[in-house]
Amino acid sequence: MHLIQTKKFKTNTVALKFARPLDRDNITERALLPFVLQKGTKQYPSEKALRLRLDELYGAKFSINSGKKGENHVITFVLDFANEKFIPNANQLIKECLQFLYEVAANPKVEQNEFDSKIVAKEKETLTNKIKSIVDEKMQFANMRLIDEMCQDEKYSVHAHGYLDDMDQINASTLYKTYQQMINEDALDVFL
Repeated sequence: MHLIQTKKFKTNTVALKFARPLDRDNITERALLPFVLQKGTKQYPSEKALRLRLDELYGAKFSINSGKKGENHVITFVLDFANEKFIPNANQLIKECLQFLYEVAANPKVEQNEFDSKIVAKEKETLTNKIKSIVDEKMQFANMRLIDEMCQDEKYSVHAHGYLDDMDQINASTLYKTYQQMINEDALDVFL
């Protein structure tokens, strides 16, 4: 737990960072997780329901992303919300925002020990398009190729967004197992 106090801002930020060493075998599934986890939970079964809840929390902003930090792959949940001292009658806002963050991280939309297969298929397509688009981003592509060559036999050479070759092997069940591994085995840092 990392508490960073400041009076500079009128908002609070909570970040959950799940980290584990880079591994070519599961990097694509880990890169796909943020896309799927933002599509619904048990309590908020659709992306629309999630966004409506954020509106109720005075326009809180929420995102999940993943990337490399050194030789670790990090999945980050970030929630920015208004400081309750600036909102009359909002004395439970911090508690409600933390409950929302817990809901998204710990209670994803799951049926019979797997994610919704329609959501997984759609988000696999989204990630596929993202990986393919790196070629069009010349700076990003050049950086990726540089790391491929420089770090050829090192863990750092693993692509943070995953690999197109892995997409066919991913399904709703295998992705849920990767999620459980993240929740149970990753190092977790909480920043407030």
